[in-house]
Parts: sequence; structure tokens; C-alpha cells
Amino acid sequence: MAQHKLGFHINAISKPVADAIVRIRPRLIKTLHHDANFWRKARELLPDAFIFGRLYTPNQEFEDNPIKRGREFAERILKEEVNKFEVNGKPIYNAWESYNEIMNEITDDDKQKKYDDFQVAFGETIRAEGFEPVGMNFATGNFSGQQFLANFPGTLETYKYLGFHEYDWPTLDRLHKIGLADGNGGMWLALRYRRIMQTVRQMFPDRHTAIVTELGMTRGVVGGPDVGPWNIEEPISPDDYWQSLLWYNSEIMKDDFALGACLFVVGAIHPWESFEHLGPMLDRLAAFQESTPAPIEPQPPTDSIPPTDDTPIHIDEPPTDDTHPIPPADTIPPTDTAPIAGGNIPDAPSPPPAFPGADVTPPAESGGSITIQLPAEVAAVHTHYFLFPKDTPAWWYAAAEDYFEQFGVTRGERLEEALFLRGTQGHTITLLNPSPEVLAKIQRLNPGATLDVITAASPAELADVLRGRIMQGVAFP
Repeated sequence: MAQHKLGFHINAISKPVADAIVRIRPRLIKTLHHDANFWRKARELLPDAFIFGRLYTPNQEFEDNPIKRGREFAERILKEEVNKFEVNGKPIYNAWESYNEIMNEITDDDKQKKYDDFQVAFGETIRAEGFEPVGMNFATGNFSGQQFLANFPGTLETYKYLGFHEYDWPTLDRLHKIGLADGNGGMWLALRYRRIMQTVRQMFPDRHTAIVTELGMTRGVVGGPDVGPWNIEEPISPDDYWQSLLWYNSEIMKDDFALGACLFVVGAIHPWESFEHLGPMLDRLAAFQESTPAPIEPQPPTDSIPPTDDTPIHIDEPPTDDTHPIPPADTIPPTDTAPIAGGNIPDAPSPPPAFPGADVTPPAESGGSITIQLPAEVAAVHTHYFLFPKDTPAWWYAAAEDYFEQFGVTRGERLEEALFLRGTQGHTITLLNPSPEVLAKIQRLNPGATLDVITAASPAELADVLRGRIMQGVAFP
């Protein structure tokens, strides 16, 4: 029996993430980055792991037609390339999540029941194609078992896997200890899954498996910003955080109905760098695995006080009204913050460094354009530069990884580099979300370049566009 139930919540795949998977061999992995080749290799390495995905979508709408919306979202997920492949006769992923942190516990009952209809339609569509749905996934500190039973009966009848998000600060057991001391049983933030499941399991014995789809620490639960243990203002030491994880693991190991907890985050994207578990935390987890302590057998929870779901404690959250939307804790920026190519670009490019031994003429404006002579062996090609916006988060690059590997495209965020590349067979500049000013500047400084404009509101949209090009075998139209 494994000595821990700590898994990975992966936002973006990378070589360090791949190395961590090989090193830890987690039994539970959640991912938001759905690269088919990467996960095929991971599945070959981990044939018995539970791997599941969440598809980011900026608009989690369902109220107007819950059943239709549920089916549509499931069908969109099923089109992901990773779902088309099998390893040893089984799909790469075991399951897919429904919407993420869609509402809090004070949402009116009618809306909760509509979301129940959404999840049933979603789950039935996902299951029909050989995957399991993972439902709920509400923000930390929300909902009671009684609310689950009253407002989500269809989900409880349809789903096997129920997801939970659990955070606290500055230790994972802070509010739990306060609750025990106050005589209410604790389990209001960390271990809330157990409080809810104790009630659900009274009506549905042995029906469901709990998955803590996000586990970590954030100052947001005590009224601070949504930052993790490595934030600059109030950092938590790795040793202290590790002690919290050891405590949490010792508790979740007691519950045979709990599959495990996904550490948020392994492979962070901006702005979640302060939550990153790569490095010291995974070093400690690896050492813990190698120490091979005596297995902890499942046993009843030590907290003997029954849950008091009739009077739930509500954890205040940031406002989520339409005027100040707060993105979920593991999402990319919303569409209105999609990066714009050309931000902070100087008025004119600087001359490039000369190639050693090359006869390079200095750049000079002539008729509003820049001319440069490069060595013949460099120039006798069709050059191609993919221009990202300034300060583009790593997740956008990750979305284009397969495209770059396929076509060997030069990429970066400097307009100077894009302009100075010249090939005798032509030059193409692919621009992601360019501003009108940048387009005008390129047309003035390099009128001979072919401009290839891609507009994408999210990395997922960018990945869709580039996947189509890969399938057609063309780097640009």
C-alpha cells in the first residue's frame, strides 16, 4: 500500500514536470495541458495512475439551457486530441472535470439545481465515450453535505467521482483545530471533503470516491491576496509547509473513499508561481517515498463529533459579480487580458549583432523601410518569426510547443528580431494578437514581409489554430 495520497495538479507541461512525474510516479494527476504525445508517454510509464483533465473555458455558462450546455461542453472536451489515443486498449485519461468553482454555497437553490442538470448532461455524455466525469469542484470552504443531497441529487446519482478544493493559511490544519476547540468538529477548510462525504455517504453508502482536485495554501482564505506559500510578503518556509502536507496526508490516508489530493500546483503558469511545488517540496516528497515508512491502514477519522451541516460556516470569498470577475485559482487570465503583441515596443529597432566574419551593412532607413544584407548561407531561405506579446505567460508558449517542434519556427517577443530576419525566398511574421500600431510599424519598416495574424483569446484557442496547421502540414497560410 502506498504511504501517501499526494498527486499533481499540472497547469503546464515542461521538462521539469516530466522529470517530476518520472521521479515521483504519482498515482493521481490532474492536468490543464492536454498534449497527446506527452500524456501517452506518461500513461505508458504509469499504467495504473488516475489521470484526469480539466478544459479551461472563460465562459462557464449554463443557466439559460443547462442540459444543452452540459452536452455541448462535454462534446467540446471529447474533441481534444488526447482523447483519440489509447494505451494498452484504454484511453489515456480516466476522467474529465465539469466546470470549475462555478458558484459558492450562498447561491440561490434554483441556480444550484440548474447546475445539477448541467452536470448530469455533462456526465452522461462524457461517460458514453468511455470516460468518468468529476463533479462539483467548488471553491474552498463552500457547501455542506445537506446542500449536496438537496440540490445535486442527479449528480450524486450519476457520478462516481466528486471533486473538492481545499486550502488554508498559514497551516493546513488552522481552521480545523479552531473548530475542534470550539466543539463543532472542525473540517471547514482542509478536510471539508470528509465533512460533506460523511453526510452524503449516509444516503449513498460506498457510491462515491472523493478527489481533492486542488490542495494547497493561500492567503486568500484569511482576507489576503490569492498567493501561495512562496509569496514575497508573508512566505511560509518549506519545512513548515511540508509539516502541513504530512498532517493532511495522514488524515486523507484514513479515508478509503478518498482517492487522493492534487498539489496545486506542479508546473505553474502566471500568476500562480508562488504556489509552485517543483523543487523543495517535491524533494521532500521523494525523500518521504524513499523512506518507506510503515503503511497507514484506513481507519475511521479521529474526529468523533458528527458534522453540523445545518449551520455551515461560510468562508468569505472575493466578489464574483460581473463588474469585478475573479478568475478561479488555476485558470489563465480571462479573455479581456489576452496579451497584445507589440506592447512596449520601441519606435525603431536596434541594429542586430554582426555574425562573426560576415559582411553586414549597418541598417539604414530608406524610403521608410530598413534594409540589411546577411550572408548568403543565411539569406537563401524563407525565414519565419512568431512574434509573441511582451511578457507572455509560459502557458501561451506551451500551447504552441507542438507547432514549433513541427516547423522549427523562430519565436520570441522582440519586434527587432522579427524585422531583421530576411530570406531571399521571403519572410513571414506570425503575430499573436497584434495591435494596429504594431501592424502599421511592421508594414512601414518591412513592407516586403508577409504578415500572418492570429487572434486568440486563450491558450486553448491558440492551440486549436496551430493544431489545424499541423494537420494541414503548413506553418502559415
